[in-house]
Amino acid sequence: MSKHFFATLLKWSIWSLAIIFFLYEFVLRVLPGAATDTIMQRFDLHASAFGMMIAFYLYAYAPMQLVSGLLIDRFGARIWLSISCFICAIATLIFAHTDAFILGALARLLMGAGSACAFVGIIYLSSHWFEPKYLPWLIGLGNSLGMLGAAIGQGPISFLIDRFGFYETNFYLSLFGFFLAIVLAIVVRNDPPKANKYNPPKKRTPIAKSLKLAFSNKFLWINGIAALFFYAPTVVFGGLWAAPFVKLAYNVSDQTGALASSTFYFGWVVGGPLFGKIALDTKERYRDVILGPIGAFISLIALIYFPVQHIAWPFIWLFIAGVFCSAQLLHYTIAVELSPLSIKGTASSLTNLIVFAGGAILMPFVGFVLDTFWDGQMAGHLRLYSTKDYQIALSIFPVGLVVAALISWIKLHKNPAV
Repeated sequence: MSKHFFATLLKWSIWSLAIIFFLYEFVLRVLPGAATDTIMQRFDLHASAFGMMIAFYLYAYAPMQLVSGLLIDRFGARIWLSISCFICAIATLIFAHTDAFILGALARLLMGAGSACAFVGIIYLSSHWFEPKYLPWLIGLGNSLGMLGAAIGQGPISFLIDRFGFYETNFYLSLFGFFLAIVLAIVVRNDPPKANKYNPPKKRTPIAKSLKLAFSNKFLWINGIAALFFYAPTVVFGGLWAAPFVKLAYNVSDQTGALASSTFYFGWVVGGPLFGKIALDTKERYRDVILGPIGAFISLIALIYFPVQHIAWPFIWLFIAGVFCSAQLLHYTIAVELSPLSIKGTASSLTNLIVFAGGAILMPFVGFVLDTFWDGQMAGHLRLYSTKDYQIALSIFPVGLVVAALISWIKLHKNPAV
């Protein structure tokens, strides 16, 4: 076989392993949404405390985005992907063994820290191993494949926890993480073997300069804030509150609610490559980050405020919302285009930092609103919330989508500075 064949096989193998790690960390990220009652009972939590413990993932994930981007730009993706995967595996093992709030929060904190470089690693390896023109498509495809982890982490994981137990499911997830960390260390390479064909800068940009270039770019901040409001339904609603809301508002079982929540991420699986391909063909990135929030807004309004009592509707609306929300990925392509090539990792990380800092605030905020409007009803040790309580608490997401569309339209769309 030709050298070209082996070179092609190598680059796609490296890219695929980065995707598998992204898939794995996404399973860990959204797993609590598939086991809300189980975790609340196990740790004896109400909604606010539950949201806070699970948000510890984001408390580490958000700031570590910037650190990960700097380290990957400086030293490459190989070592940080393997170490990060190992940290995720250890954290999952801790989460499997404990029923104490402090240790549960620590486990989520470690998961967030370990997961932080997964998406940045995909961007780094895509830009180093493939031609720049394919970057939007590769990011869209890679994120969509990784989103399978979010889909698996909801419906299927809910069934596994119900069938085998909380401890056993998390224990085997940790074993998979240890194995993947070893494979990443063995296989992944930072650059093609002969030359930096798709990575022209020969000198590494100093960390201080990378930070200055990224933080002083006001359009990176504007783009990041739009991305924050656009992504909030995915990381907060889909990742934690969609399953219990669907269970309550549509009068279905825990497993059905989690399965419906999975369709949100299947929408991402379909929409990511679709919007990436459209961006590749038409170059209309800014149009799509305006239309995407509008489509997601309509879907979430129908899902949250008009819960027609038929099992098909939550699946339909969540899938459509996921398709439109996947256009959010184009904000990362925009971030790269707004920045010098030498700080693409830092620019992507700053965007993710803004996005997940917002998620870290909104995740417990939804629980806080639920507790504020709770009328005192209990079922054993669990608080019972009404559909109206959820509708009030979840209103932040359609409002945020309107804000995202307005920011992209007013500040980014056809702006000469961009």
